[in-house]
Amino acid sequence: MHLLFLSYELSPIIRDFTLVAQQQNDPVGFTDALLSFGRKYELSWYRPELITYLRSAPGNTEITEQILSNITSFYESRLNTATVGASGAVFGILAAFVYLFPNTYIYIYFLVPVKAKWLGILYFGYEIFYAVQNSAGDNVARWAHIGGGIVGLLIVITWNKTNRKTLY
Repeated sequence: MHLLFLSYELSPIIRDFTLVAQQQNDPVGFTDALLSFGRKYELSWYRPELITYLRSAPGNTEITEQILSNITSFYESRLNTATVGASGAVFGILAAFVYLFPNTYIYIYFLVPVKAKWLGILYFGYEIFYAVQNSAGDNVARWAHIGGGIVGLLIVITWNKTNRKTLY
């Protein structure tokens, strides 16, 4: 689920980078594409004096190649980020626990007792809220947590169908 949403979130940068690459044969269009990319993604080299200079000399290949190199490294760093962790699986275990033992107390910091069902609902709501909000710089795979919770819940519901103790 995380990779599905990640590909959706990264599709604008892929489209914009492709547009920059397609404009390389047209000096004016290439300069405009570089500046548009820099403005949209707030890159560090995007400064007023450089913009003025590039607009006056769009055919300056030395500067445009340097900017393209900067954009390429930014693009590759955004696309080649690793997703490592087991938090989705842990969230699946939490969802299964909430389903099987909803009224069990869980002590937060060993002091505050909270029923598992309320903790699970609050935590799942928290993850959904921040996944939809999608704030910049947030490197938490929230959709992996949500997907893990859904899969864990589906697995325990499927496995629990034959459990005769819960049918009464």
